[in-house]
Amino acid sequence: MRIALIDCGTNTFHLLIAEISEQNKINYLTKEQVPVKLGEGGITTGMITDAAFDRGIQCLENFASIIRKSNVVTVQAFGTAILRKAKNRDAFLQAAKEKTGIEFSVIEGSREAELIYIAVNHATPLKGTELIMDIGGGSTELIVADSTTIRWKKSYEAGAALLRDKFNPSDRITSDEIKEMEKWFAEIFSEFIIQWKGKISVLNGSAGSFDTFLKLSWMHGGGSKPAEGSVSAEIPLHSFNHVYQQLITSTRLERLQMKGLPEFRADMIVPAVVLLNFILREMDIKTIVWSAYSLKEGMLFNTIRNL
Repeated sequence: MRIALIDCGTNTFHLLIAEISEQNKINYLTKEQVPVKLGEGGITTGMITDAAFDRGIQCLENFASIIRKSNVVTVQAFGTAILRKAKNRDAFLQAAKEKTGIEFSVIEGSREAELIYIAVNHATPLKGTELIMDIGGGSTELIVADSTTIRWKKSYEAGAALLRDKFNPSDRITSDEIKEMEKWFAEIFSEFIIQWKGKISVLNGSAGSFDTFLKLSWMHGGGSKPAEGSVSAEIPLHSFNHVYQQLITSTRLERLQMKGLPEFRADMIVPAVVLLNFILREMDIKTIVWSAYSLKEGMLFNTIRNL
């Protein structure tokens, strides 16, 4: 049985095609990631711009073409933060259906957090009560859980693309701009910090920005490269701290020249790293663990579980 999943994120669209055996073993056949930037130019106003709309539909048409050639039995397609708030989301979803023949749905932030938990717990089974963090383009999910139970979850409108547009930091972010962002973080994350500070020492980062943090940590921060095929690995705090300093003191041009930093993340990685550093410091996190799995894998594992 072959399953296709399409994840329409605020910044990136993903296609995952997997073959599921009768014993529920998974063989990944296709993994596509396209920096559509659906929220570009409209994430703070709640509109998908014409240019972003066209990029999104073109990407989905390409995904549909791949799916048609792959003998897929089941297709699940869903959108997240930008499609939760865009005033013209219905027009986008209707156009996507007309162009691809695929029915698209929008999942709420709470459900997104649950699926991220499923994904991360598959990649790196939680050993105690730990924090899971997913920094998307339009939202950031925080989940406190152990290997069997979600104890707390919330989706925040604090994704990297939204933060970039909201704060519009200088080409080389200033210390005052960092303080301004952190002041806002302290307000919106206050409930989480009050409830869980001192009770969590491990942060699990779900793919996306954490893929970049991991790569930068071993290419520039003195960390170790994970073994080929790994789906989880530790990002040493000293390596992250080195990467943090590099990123907040860099210009966009310098970031574009950094090995391991994809071009499409050059603008958003600074707000993302400032956010992560804030959470690490405020929660006194001792260990960062990268997970290769994120929302789309969570949807896949959940689908298999319900077969």
